[in-house]
Amino acid sequence: MSREVKLFKKNAPWTDKDGVVHNGKNLYVLCGDMMIPIRIPNFSIDGNPDPQYRARRAVFEAFAEELPARENQGTETSMQENKGKKAAVPGDGGKNEAPDGEDDGDIPF
Repeated sequence: MSREVKLFKKNAPWTDKDGVVHNGKNLYVLCGDMMIPIRIPNFSIDGNPDPQYRARRAVFEAFAEELPARENQGTETSMQENKGKKAAVPGDGGKNEAPDGEDDGDIPF
């Protein structure tokens, strides 16, 4: 079992209410096989800016690796093809798979 934690960053352009595009970065921590988004806290109080916020964010961005692109991104058509199909439960021998075209619809799981 690996006890390794990795820090990643991803470019995330966003548009403000005036239509101006800004470049931001999202930060993630990889713990085992779980990717957890993190947010750097801003301790501004009563309109007084947090003097260390930019420094904390810069340190995280400096040590973070670029988040690699996903290898198996599903396309919209493949997601539509799988819509309504039940996922197989490991170890059940395939008995929880719904036949093609059947969807009970009222069971949320």
